[in-house]
Amino acid sequence: MDEQLCLLDLPVEILIRILKGMQMPDILNLAKVHPVFSDLVLSNKSVWLNASFNGVWPNDNNKEAFHRASVCGNISATIKLSLAYLYNEGLALDMSSDYAVNYLGRKVATLLYEAEKLTPEVAPFTWIFIRPPWNVHKSRCCKAEVYYAMCEKYSGKDILADIKTCLARVEDHVSPSGETPVELFKEAAESGETYAQYRLWQIKYGRLFDSKNTTKDAGLELEAIRSLRSLGSQSLKSRKNHEACLKLMEIYARKKFGGVNENDALAFCKKKITDFNKISFPATKRNMHITQSMRYILVDWLVELTSIKCLSSSILHQTVALVDKVLSSRYISRSRLQLVGIASMLLVCRYENSNILTIREAAWLTDNTYKYGDVVRMIGEITALTQGRLQLPTAYDFIEALGYVAELNFTGVYMLYYILEVSLHYFEFIRDFGPSTVACAACLLVLLTLNKGTTSAENLWTPLLIKYTGFTLKDLKECALRLHLFYTDVKPVLDHRRQPLTQVRERYSRDEFGRVSEFETLTHQQLCSVLSVASQNTKKETVQTFNKQLIMSPTRGGTGNFPMEAERHLAATPTMEESEERYEKKRNHPNDDSITKKMKV
Repeated sequence: MDEQLCLLDLPVEILIRILKGMQMPDILNLAKVHPVFSDLVLSNKSVWLNASFNGVWPNDNNKEAFHRASVCGNISATIKLSLAYLYNEGLALDMSSDYAVNYLGRKVATLLYEAEKLTPEVAPFTWIFIRPPWNVHKSRCCKAEVYYAMCEKYSGKDILADIKTCLARVEDHVSPSGETPVELFKEAAESGETYAQYRLWQIKYGRLFDSKNTTKDAGLELEAIRSLRSLGSQSLKSRKNHEACLKLMEIYARKKFGGVNENDALAFCKKKITDFNKISFPATKRNMHITQSMRYILVDWLVELTSIKCLSSSILHQTVALVDKVLSSRYISRSRLQLVGIASMLLVCRYENSNILTIREAAWLTDNTYKYGDVVRMIGEITALTQGRLQLPTAYDFIEALGYVAELNFTGVYMLYYILEVSLHYFEFIRDFGPSTVACAACLLVLLTLNKGTTSAENLWTPLLIKYTGFTLKDLKECALRLHLFYTDVKPVLDHRRQPLTQVRERYSRDEFGRVSEFETLTHQQLCSVLSVASQNTKKETVQTFNKQLIMSPTRGGTGNFPMEAERHLAATPTMEESEERYEKKRNHPNDDSITKKMKV
């Protein structure tokens, strides 16, 4: 009779391959099973490099495992460990003296440096965690200590360029006089960091292309466009930074070609628009238990926060893109959907906005459904998942350029904003089309709406628009028809109070946006007629109109007499008792860490 083989009889190479990518707690548990596994875990760097830390947060029992993985180059462990120390979340830290805070600041500075070093293809991102505002007592503010430690430790010429950019971006907010730290940006730019190069370009040439600028300097303008052309090609190739590329496309849209042939400039824009669709993150739906209605109410709530906090439409688009990235990559329970939304908005605000959304404010905006620690852990999860890539391509990126090419007035541009924000509610639509396709289809709808169907679509979607975007009218018909349904035929979702979710419509009914949501639009039949398509060929969007299990939208008005979900474990927002119980259970979950005692770094 043949002897049966067990797992331990496999070659070492196979065992290592099995261990790679396993969850960190599973690796530690397996190491306790047999000395062979213990030796493999302790002696192979690749096991720790590829270990998964999804859903695991540093605590006093597992921090040695996090440190070991970080030393081995695991980016998720490095990011989460740095945030755990920085925000004093999950670890028992001594913050009783200035010396202790100073020591902690130096430790976090080292971890953030390693995070930047491990992500060379990503734009510098760690600065968002230490940027002001700081505690009034700066000597006791860990963020300030980290910044000063980085300035002291990483100020040499040979220091990583991304760190120089991080220091410069923090200094941008620290300087009381508001002066830009040009020298720091120059040092980073000389080392090839693309954001620093673009920032210097903005300082030197940005005013030339300001709509309010009245002075003209043809020679300097030519020099600026040539310089930007070089940066635009580099930034998209490296995937680190898209601002330079988008700015160049906008300048070309204004018919300023900087010495190149017009056809060559338009071919550049066409290629870049296609490339932007290619590098979009896929929005495959993994969380089947999160319905379209649940996502709809989350987006509507994010629109509400955008208005309350006076945030830009760019931040809203980036936030929704980040939410979809998380939903396409990780299992998210219903009770954590709102947490993903507010954590995503917090990260985007810190990256793009001059005024940040604080962690405590983020928790407060959810009616304190989540605590400070919940928000910290979620921003750690999201940053680790994206590996710091917090800038995602969105349809918003093309609004300004398309406005110039299509010669839209302010009303037309606001209508473009409105249509694109309405589309954010529909997951399937975002999944089916790339951002540049959606933006171009929205632009076509704006042109048709402003002309009230009196001009054929062929005449409105001009040869210049075709050359610039690469999209023919035929390419945009399906996308445009589905977009049109969103703000004409599809009824808004009702929340748990049976209140219609119409934040986008209300936002764009204000005078500051030209009341574009109140404009008379083409009927579905009229649109089909001008596009020369049969109305029955249009894909109809359907969303659930009422669901008792949707997340709460705390500031919306209503009577409050709504039916409660009997099975509260199914509800999107858990009860306070359940939230606290889960939080404390996670926070204090004991581990037998005999294996970690051997991992002292």
